[in-house]
Amino acid sequence: MVGDSNRRDDVRNGGESDSGGRLNRRRFVSLTGLAASAGLTGCSNETDGSDQTTAPDRAGTNVVSVMTHAHPTSLDMGPNMGTPTGRAHFLGFLHSLVLPVHGPSGEYYTSGHTTSVGGRELSVPCAVDDYAVEDGEAVRLSFDDRLTYWNGEPLDGRPYYLADRIGWLETNGAFQEAEFGGDLLDGTEYRRAFRRGPTNAEAAGGRVHPGLPPLPPSYSEPWVERFEDATTRDAVQETYLDYRRGKLRIETFVEEGYGTGRYEVRSADDVTDEGIEVPHNLRTNAEVVYAEPRSDYPGASDRRTLRIVGGAVGADEPQVNSSNGGRPSGSFYDPRDYLSGEEVDFGTGVIAEAKGDFFAADVPDDVEQLATWPNPAGGGLQLTFNWENEHLRRLWVRRAIAAAAPLARMRLNQYGKGTMAPSTWTGMLGTTPETVFEPGFLDSLYDYPLAADYERAATWLRRAGYERVDGLWTSPEGSTLSLTLTVFSPEIAEIETLVAGLESFGVAIEIRQLLGGGLDYEDNIRRGAFDLLLTDVPGGWSPTTYYNDWFAAGEGWTAIPPIAVAGNPLGSCRDDPPLASVPESVTLPEDPGALAVDGVDYADGGATYEFDDAGETVSPCSEVERLRAPDTGEAGFREAARRCARWYNYALPNVVFVQDRVGLWTNRSKVALASDDELSLRMSRGRPTAPQHYHVQAGTLGPTTE
Repeated sequence: MVGDSNRRDDVRNGGESDSGGRLNRRRFVSLTGLAASAGLTGCSNETDGSDQTTAPDRAGTNVVSVMTHAHPTSLDMGPNMGTPTGRAHFLGFLHSLVLPVHGPSGEYYTSGHTTSVGGRELSVPCAVDDYAVEDGEAVRLSFDDRLTYWNGEPLDGRPYYLADRIGWLETNGAFQEAEFGGDLLDGTEYRRAFRRGPTNAEAAGGRVHPGLPPLPPSYSEPWVERFEDATTRDAVQETYLDYRRGKLRIETFVEEGYGTGRYEVRSADDVTDEGIEVPHNLRTNAEVVYAEPRSDYPGASDRRTLRIVGGAVGADEPQVNSSNGGRPSGSFYDPRDYLSGEEVDFGTGVIAEAKGDFFAADVPDDVEQLATWPNPAGGGLQLTFNWENEHLRRLWVRRAIAAAAPLARMRLNQYGKGTMAPSTWTGMLGTTPETVFEPGFLDSLYDYPLAADYERAATWLRRAGYERVDGLWTSPEGSTLSLTLTVFSPEIAEIETLVAGLESFGVAIEIRQLLGGGLDYEDNIRRGAFDLLLTDVPGGWSPTTYYNDWFAAGEGWTAIPPIAVAGNPLGSCRDDPPLASVPESVTLPEDPGALAVDGVDYADGGATYEFDDAGETVSPCSEVERLRAPDTGEAGFREAARRCARWYNYALPNVVFVQDRVGLWTNRSKVALASDDELSLRMSRGRPTAPQHYHVQAGTLGPTTE
């Protein structure tokens, strides 16, 4: 689970497992924080004789413990102005499954799908009983009428309708020409228009999921009435501020019965503090929430008490993208400490001898890795070239840089076994290419090296007319191949690996480190103040995620689709393109995977990308539009995707080299995750990516044992 913010910090700080039991820097920082926390909260490896809250039957087998990033008592469980850190992950333990997903492929499963548990079949209840995409404009959701909120209100189409209605009204929808896009057909049928407009049915999967269950009608209806009574924009603004600024505390959430899941927090008294064990004989306080199985929930109710331990930094949904990262302030805890202290019984993460989410030497002997799988929803990482640079505009130079860069070592050094290399050179992540393209097409694409291959890189540079002079590669015009690598973070382990590899090959690298703050970074990137840059790859299961035309940068992060060109000199389908865009017209080799267009000698080193009498001339930005157009049929959709894949494979505008990996583990002495079905071990809540949510709500954890 590469995107955990604590793990990115860990590897950047050089933290590694040490079989000799020494404290690495990350462990030292973690334990120092625990000691500081202990001093502040009156908790340490000594006790003062005062009472501490302890769990009922803490050592018994009728309690299953999980961990989450959030501090429950500090969360706003209501319609906050933003999304409080860790809230979605915590709520996943309190809410029913809606449309769970098969993590590697992105296939959604509806209510009543089955999984095998202990040799018998188990039917899994979900909020959505069925769905259908209508003309690429909307999704019709049918709800399972058996599910309710803890307070007895139905979990059907109405809560989603009301939440969408508020979202439309609070953005002045009543004063605009476009009508509200929701249509509540009856209690269990809700037609929901796609918010960003029509899309192709082949690409609509990522827009089908309606999200976690919203707050129930008893909460939402009064707000709908207030917004509808606001007859001016100023009145809407005032109502909006009232709606968003009020805080809904976990205690109120519990007392009002706003959860929907298999387990119910029955009293605010079940939200408590506990002294918990962490390594090196330390104890500290953590927020803990207890939830009991509901007797009125579909399926077996003889399940154990659920214990949710809060404050585990990085225990949220896995992700690579730095744009989604960030360590919450005021949290000292590391999920590895929770696991080593045997405070949790199952969860997500990859266990490895070194460079894992959890280090094998530090976990209890009974902890077992059940499964790992590629997680395209977690995003990826790519090396981005700025084509405004005269060297990088040349096709053979970019290929040479990609071949010389130690990308495989960068991935392992920085992210470790919680990541994987992409399985294809299409620019897409996970098994998405296998669902779009036939095997013959994928096999035909050129397979670039991820491990440094100086011989191949030298061959390509010479093809561009470069020669190595005094240890450095020099262009036909006599200029040294010197590139500026722009970075933001002061912790640059992956950057050092890249620089060392390229300089050993004979490419001069200057590091431009932006430390003036996030806005300084964003301003420099938008102005194109880089030659090389590490950027985020968007996460998802649809080709339109990766074959798209946009550019985004924020405080310390940049994200672009793999087929977009930074510093694009090849025209655009947009009137005012940003720094990165998709080219208007290019010529591709007629055979997929070919490195050269037949009949072209590349006399300029590959700086020209369109030829009149050779190859196949296509418009990548027009193909992007075809992928999104509602009237594009399946054959046209796949043809457009193939052309985008061929453009990426031929031109290498970016080099995708990291994708997220999810792992599921359990402490078999406490929880025999009662599933012998391969499918269930790769299932997850669709939003956010959290396999443990699936098993908690599906009921696969098994019955009580005492």
